[in-house]
Amino acid sequence: MKLIENQNLCKYLYYNTDDPLSEADIIDTTSLLYSRIFPYPTPTEIFKDENGIPISSTVINVLFNNFKLGTTNNKFKTSNLEFVILCHMSLWRLDTSQLRIFCLLNEIDQIFSEQRVIGIGKGEFDYCNLTWADENYSGYRLSYKDYEFV
Repeated sequence: MKLIENQNLCKYLYYNTDDPLSEADIIDTTSLLYSRIFPYPTPTEIFKDENGIPISSTVINVLFNNFKLGTTNNKFKTSNLEFVILCHMSLWRLDTSQLRIFCLLNEIDQIFSEQRVIGIGKGEFDYCNLTWADENYSGYRLSYKDYEFV
């Protein structure tokens, strides 16, 4: 998975510090799968520890959405590859006067925009919208169009 190959992205997810890029590299980035990166929607209960106490975290849901047959050629279908990035409100601001969520959006965009990663074409940016999970977590839904054979 391309996301866990990006050390900067992994640090923004893993470290809850104000300067995550200054932290040590994450040796086993696969540990982020199913703890910070999920291939399905996650309920807000994941933001609580085993005792139900809220925790601060940042997560990415990787989803396929909006499947359609091609309008001019039904041998192709389109879908959207969507990244739902949710970040606890206390973790948004970094000490570099940047916002963690926008750093993550930038890292994802560098990986997927105009790159041949999935499907038969290059990732085509579709939209990026603000989203809220609850009173503590908000973020963005970033979407790329994908084209595939039926």
